Amino acid sequence: MSLLHYGIVIPSVLIAFPVAVNRMKVALDRDEIDSFSGWLFLTACVAVLPMMALALAIAS
Repeated sequence: MSLLHYGIVIPSVLIAFPVAVNRMKVALDRDEIDSFSGWLFLTACVAVLPMMALALAIAS
């Protein structure tokens, strides 16, 4: 895996994950289930990025 891939994955996780978790909390406080579901999906996708990067590094 190249430095470019790491440069994309690591900042994405460090920025998007805390923001998504915070937005999930706000959605729960406001009882916005649709918004919560969307942020939950985004959080799950971001949480999987490091595992996908590791799998790509092992496969190549």
